[in-house]
Amino acid sequence: MWNLPTPASLRAVLAILAVLCPGHLSPVRAADESRAEIKLLVRSDAIAEAKAALALPAAAQKTYRIYFVDTPDLDFEKAGLILRLRDKQHGTTEVTLKIRSKAPAQFHAERWEKLEKETEWVAGRGENMSYATKEERAGADLLEDPAVHLAQFFSDEHKALIREITGHEFEPAQMKIFGPIEAQIWEWNEAALQDEISAELWKCGNLEIFELSRKTGLKNLATKGDDFVRILAAKGVAADPAPESKTHLALKYFSTHP
Repeated sequence: MWNLPTPASLRAVLAILAVLCPGHLSPVRAADESRAEIKLLVRSDAIAEAKAALALPAAAQKTYRIYFVDTPDLDFEKAGLILRLRDKQHGTTEVTLKIRSKAPAQFHAERWEKLEKETEWVAGRGENMSYATKEERAGADLLEDPAVHLAQFFSDEHKALIREITGHEFEPAQMKIFGPIEAQIWEWNEAALQDEISAELWKCGNLEIFELSRKTGLKNLATKGDDFVRILAAKGVAADPAPESKTHLALKYFSTHP
């Protein structure tokens, strides 16, 4: 078992990235800091009813295949670090490294051109903030056997970031691939909210995870979140009263269903 990092080490990651990543991470445009995402996890025993209530078509508008990379004991996730591989269905694989943590008081967004800040409000949990870097790799065929090609997915900058958070080198042979997850996404404009809504269904073996989200402005985020829950409840969508992230639920499932 690896030793987990302290909050100070997580803060240090942000400072080190300014030095380590002067221009090598893919030029992902920084997130619009005036925007946020509101999320609602549907109660696991009410997913079929929620899909029917929303009148979702059988065919989703987007489909992805997703894998997560972690140690067998999920040390990365425990440290607040998520490594995700996603087949974008366009001949590319998106590699995402996400830090789930609050921004330190001294954080200044303009100093971190390659680190995208993401603000979200989760029904049942409240406001969260995370940071992510994303790169794309040509050739989604690498995901046909991700364990064999694992070393090709993560850049030197990714590995440096992993090292700073965990205190260990990224060793593909010591990693475990969690997945695959079949992700289906539906999108529409909800007139009652005047915002774009998406529904994302993850199929992990015999487990389904269903989340609804709303892209909106940062102003009055909690009020907008409450409105989101209320309007969906009126449609017959039951929110999970004790929600966990999709990633956590998927990792927990795959760690017990090898």
